[in-house]
Amino acid sequence: MAAKQQTANCGCKGIRTCLICEVNDDKRHLLDKKASVHYDFTYDQESKLAVPNAGNVHQAFPFPGVFLWENFVSEDEEKELVAKMDQDVWRESQSGRRKQDFGPKVNFKKRRVRLGGFSGLPANSHKLVDKMSKEPLLADFLPVEQCNLEYSPERGSAIDPHLDDSWLWGERLVTLNMLSDTVITMSLDQGWGDMDRGEVRVAVNIPRRCLFVMYGEARHRWKHAIHREHIHSRRVCSTFRELTPEFLNGGEQEKLGSELLDVASSFKDEVNPGVFLIMEKITEKILLGKGSPKTNKLEEITSINLSRMGLKKQDLSVALLNKLSALEELDLSGNMLQKLPAGLSLPRLRLLNFSNNDMEDVTSLEVLAGLEELRLDDNLYLTVSDEHKVMFLLPKLKILNGKDISATANHIRYVNSEILMKRVIAVWEKSFSLPDPATSQSLKELKNKFVNAACFQVKYGPSSLNDYTKWRVEVIAKEYFKSLTDPEKEEEDMTAETPVKENGSPLKRKNHDTDENCNTATPRKRRAIIQAAEPEASPRKSSRLTSTASVEASPRKSSRTQGTPQKSDPSISSPKCIKMNTPEANPRKSSRLQNTPKKVTVTPVVMTPTAKGAKKNLKVQLATPQACSSSKTENRASWKATKYQVPKESASLQPLHVLQCHSKQDSPDDFSTQLWACAFQPTDDKSSAWTQSVATCGGETVCVIDCKSGHVLKKYKVPGEEFFTLAWTTVLMAREGGCARSCSILAAGGKRGMVKLIHPRANLAYGEFRASRRAISVLRFSPCQTSFLFSGAYDNKIIMWDIGGLDRDYNFKTSQLIVMETCSTPLHICLPPGSPDTHLISGCDNGLYSFDIQLSKNMQKRAEEMEIVFPVYKKGNKDNNYRTIDGLSFLTEDIVASKSHMQGSIYLWSWSGTRALCQGRKKEVSAVILAELQWSNTDIPYLSLNTCPGFGYVVCGDEKGRLWTYHITDLAKANFKSGKAVPATEVLEWPSPVRSGSGPVEGPSINSVAMDPELRYLVALSDKNMVVVWKRESAS
Repeated sequence: MAAKQQTANCGCKGIRTCLICEVNDDKRHLLDKKASVHYDFTYDQESKLAVPNAGNVHQAFPFPGVFLWENFVSEDEEKELVAKMDQDVWRESQSGRRKQDFGPKVNFKKRRVRLGGFSGLPANSHKLVDKMSKEPLLADFLPVEQCNLEYSPERGSAIDPHLDDSWLWGERLVTLNMLSDTVITMSLDQGWGDMDRGEVRVAVNIPRRCLFVMYGEARHRWKHAIHREHIHSRRVCSTFRELTPEFLNGGEQEKLGSELLDVASSFKDEVNPGVFLIMEKITEKILLGKGSPKTNKLEEITSINLSRMGLKKQDLSVALLNKLSALEELDLSGNMLQKLPAGLSLPRLRLLNFSNNDMEDVTSLEVLAGLEELRLDDNLYLTVSDEHKVMFLLPKLKILNGKDISATANHIRYVNSEILMKRVIAVWEKSFSLPDPATSQSLKELKNKFVNAACFQVKYGPSSLNDYTKWRVEVIAKEYFKSLTDPEKEEEDMTAETPVKENGSPLKRKNHDTDENCNTATPRKRRAIIQAAEPEASPRKSSRLTSTASVEASPRKSSRTQGTPQKSDPSISSPKCIKMNTPEANPRKSSRLQNTPKKVTVTPVVMTPTAKGAKKNLKVQLATPQACSSSKTENRASWKATKYQVPKESASLQPLHVLQCHSKQDSPDDFSTQLWACAFQPTDDKSSAWTQSVATCGGETVCVIDCKSGHVLKKYKVPGEEFFTLAWTTVLMAREGGCARSCSILAAGGKRGMVKLIHPRANLAYGEFRASRRAISVLRFSPCQTSFLFSGAYDNKIIMWDIGGLDRDYNFKTSQLIVMETCSTPLHICLPPGSPDTHLISGCDNGLYSFDIQLSKNMQKRAEEMEIVFPVYKKGNKDNNYRTIDGLSFLTEDIVASKSHMQGSIYLWSWSGTRALCQGRKKEVSAVILAELQWSNTDIPYLSLNTCPGFGYVVCGDEKGRLWTYHITDLAKANFKSGKAVPATEVLEWPSPVRSGSGPVEGPSINSVAMDPELRYLVALSDKNMVVVWKRESAS
């Protein structure tokens, strides 16, 4: 039977060769081996010495660790053993060998072992093991693996010098040699004694039917090999291996070792038990019986389960399987398949379960180009390089082993390939050129040299991916060489290699290289958010005491000053009497935005004319609105430093909407969720539709609200998150067949330390990346470099990121550019309007600092350039040092508005004047104060201010729900030097919204405010889950 199994195929991989594959051009170069110095000896069994060969002047030396038991089996026993082996299938192996394995499945790189289909050593090996135990050296030898190998001179069989694994396999290796004599060559690469100029080789002659044992130095120090010239006729051997102490009594894996020994010592008669579960190859009857729907035609089957049938590749009939033209799902798990058979065609197959097999070569999966989901887990021989190969070879693959790999796969297909292509081209341009004249022989030689050089020189990624990188580089180098020598086919070849989308259009590749230190973000990540690393539960506890029990503690305000009066609305304690429009919550939780095209009904505001600053009686029915869709188009928005003509008349602001859209579980009774940050979408000169959209965050949601209608356009929810900050920007997005377009992107972050990237117009939360292991406190985009994002976190760091642009599949890459160290948590980040690419100022929990952010300075880590100090610091005592800068914003290119916790006022100061005082190494600079604005005397922290430069407005909320507004005109600036505190232009009272069936809601603290550039709308966020939208009366 053995002769019948001879085939023209081989199992050689990488640098391994045999006579079958050496005829190929790709392997021929491996035969050119350089001559080397070596010292040859022969092992003498009687003296146990390594005796020098003729011409070797060195003396013999002891060679321990070898034991030979000649005529261990008789000629008849040998014949019976080999005949039993030949009843099973010999599988192709490396270097012209064929093999049969009886043992557990092992991945030595990952150090993983499992039984798989192993049910024991062959029954006819039982008497061999018993006979071994009669030799004192093998008295306690308990084999758990038997590997049968066949060597053939027709195939050029050999085995290269190697050391057997010593993690799983123990001290003794025992081999029974059959059918022919052979020689095992033991070798030391580094020489021995005074033989230090080359390799020392000791030939151990192994007679036919001899038992050969290696142990000690021969096992662990000396490599062993069988060279091609020592195979003169068919040779068969059985090698037995035992376990290491780690798997024996008292070892770390004693339980697994005991299980392996029990199975091995059962000596089952089956060679591989699963093979005999079916006595014939896959037939039409089997396929019809295991397929669904039930039918009598293979062409109508859409799903089929062929799992746990002990299948090998030869059991799969390609002709029959190719009739499954409608097949969409195929389960081949739990078999013994090493690869898919050649010629397989299943054009509609979307899902393949290939788990728990013996796959070693994933390239056979390339024929299943339509696969979208694939399982390869529990194929112990596969590595991370094989996973990368699969992602490249299958252009539509989205799910691998149950995980969404869309982002990683796209990075591998496009970014990684582009980088490798550039490096391969660099190898060519540096060292190679086409011959003149070019002959077929010279081109063939040049191609081999170029491909070998590229594989050797091009390095990229971690060492665990070396196999994948070498594989891709070899393919790219061959394709590139072909494009140089056959340019007419270049376009066709590149098209064939480029993965395509379902509509057949090729996906664009990135045109830029990638830094190995960059973070590759994960677009459309479906990973459950609860698996994210949790930062501290309460990041902001440093300067507050416990809040009242009526409001749920928040990481930002969980510890307000003790004894602070907190107003309590009796209606809140009786939630049953509240009647509100609360649309049913969407039960679907995902990383996409909730998009419910349903209009929110809000009771019109009843306005009562009152004097300036008087309390208005506003009846607003609080609503928990559902999101409604928006399909307005986006256009490019660009940044430019703008000088404003401030109106002389102050604005008249009136309350328009009060929304309760951040409720936990969409509960209308949630008046405890704190809302932290809001920002208007960047202005677009060509479309006014989105300039009235504001993003808000608090609790586990981010909302995008249309200020005019009061509708929540988009809602993004991450269970378990608490969002503290957000920021808008515009980035370029590539489009197929056209120029890139600008799109507005929203970034949001909070206690988990992850930055979520959202494209509201596309209704898509497309990616995320980790900005910190601690909670994120502030985010800010650069107005001139719109892909530059600054993140501040509770690890006392501000990091400058480049999030780049987007391809049409929302692939993106983040790069860390600068890390700025702060002495405390950064609360606010501002970029001076006149120099947003050179300086950054940050208000922190313990001061205000300026940083140099110029990228031309090659320092990734930066300390502060200077600290800006304020007069209020002089009032500091042991209870309060007034150094918490909880409000910061530029009013003009030069004037900055800022305030300290418990200051009771707001400073206006000069940025340029203050910077002028920073001379030499002076780190501490006093702010050049222009004016001081009267504000509320409160001890509530983190009530931030904001500015509207176009209208000359400064606005800051207080602890009673009021908004203090300051209209800073040219006339007001002229009076700054009077030294008197400037009163508020207007204090807008809390509008006292009324809940249906209950009384008015008392004024909460206003955590944050935002205004659009034209001051058409002002939005205020409270600590009681209310968003208040104000409108300028003259604004249309």
